Amino acid sequence: MKWLTGMELISSMLLHFFGNPIFPVHGSLIVFPNQNIQPQNTQKQVTQNPSTNQSSDASLPADTPKTNPIPQDAIRSYDQWIMTNSVSNIRTEPSLTAPILLQVPAQSWFPVLGHEGQWDQIRLGNEQTGWIADWIVQKQKNPQQLQLVDVKWNTPKYAGPDLSFSSTGTANPTFTYLPREVCGDWVHLLTVDTGSSVWVPAQSVVWGYGTVSIPTIQASSISDPPLQTERPLQGKTIVLDPGHGGADTGAIGTVLPVYERDINLAVARVLASKLEAAGAHVILTRTTNDQFVSLADRVKISNDNHADVFISIHQNMYPEDRSVTGTITYYYDEASSKALAKDIEEQALASLQSRASKEQMNQEELYVLHHNQQPSILIEGCFLSNPDEVENSILPAYQEKLASGIYHGVLKYFGDRQHSTM
Repeated sequence: MKWLTGMELISSMLLHFFGNPIFPVHGSLIVFPNQNIQPQNTQKQVTQNPSTNQSSDASLPADTPKTNPIPQDAIRSYDQWIMTNSVSNIRTEPSLTAPILLQVPAQSWFPVLGHEGQWDQIRLGNEQTGWIADWIVQKQKNPQQLQLVDVKWNTPKYAGPDLSFSSTGTANPTFTYLPREVCGDWVHLLTVDTGSSVWVPAQSVVWGYGTVSIPTIQASSISDPPLQTERPLQGKTIVLDPGHGGADTGAIGTVLPVYERDINLAVARVLASKLEAAGAHVILTRTTNDQFVSLADRVKISNDNHADVFISIHQNMYPEDRSVTGTITYYYDEASSKALAKDIEEQALASLQSRASKEQMNQEELYVLHHNQQPSILIEGCFLSNPDEVENSILPAYQEKLASGIYHGVLKYFGDRQHSTM
């Protein structure tokens, strides 16, 4: 199945029959050898990537004027770490049917924050956590180590988590990067050497650990230029409404017991990062899967904040015909919301490529649309009753495609409105 790695599937079968996780241990526990690199001024120790034989380094002349580019809350050290034994999935919740945030290769390192059942909660950067099955990892004490990553040679960097943002060259392989968050197919990084914020494709990031003294640098010496960030949504307030929540799981997949509630929030988080990078003020009606928000409160959040648009994210269900696939976008008020629904439906369907026929929009008297005073739509991204779509729904690629489609629909909507008023 697409939603389990080979090691997860084998180990879960062994757990079912024998009760204890069993997996082979290949070689030494520490497969990311520590390299003690001590440049004259940075005094840095970095965990080196054995596959690329690269480490991060940035030294400066002793008489260089100094400044500190990295906020202190971005610097955290950890003692307990895990290393993946094989290709592994990191999920939003401690469950084999929870959405996957990131898939990483063997010998990837992450700090451990906690443990629940047979799952380890790990850090994915200073703004995000995830869960990984404890039977597919090895644990190691690495006192007072920072979570650092390498970025592969010639990796393009972007101003935001979407190819529509401008690229300002490639990541400098001699720089040190601190991870902030994972967003669909993207990872948000802080460049220790310059303080700049960059987005890079997730498959180009190598997760490790090490120690580094935050460098003191001169702005004129920075070879990694700051990103020129586009802000096409500057000044816009966008309310994202991940449908269901708490005991209300929404639809539950037929061939795979995936909760609609979980998929909705995973997509909303990816979409929020894209919108925020474009300058929008984003408000989520809920931020956790155990949170219940009434329909009236969801509408109140939109109306009270005078949202420029309200987007409710859902997944569909039609067990009577499991072959049905694709997106459906609903609106209620034709004058204020039909154009928004059309732009989002067109872009989402084009991004997902989930139905050969044209876009599908319906005018419906749904509570969160009927009582909303703002331009508002509700989109159903896929059918959890369809075997292929339910398996794809928990993958980062689906979260990325649906969020990207909605994002480009929003850009088109505001772009068309701006041109119509010129």
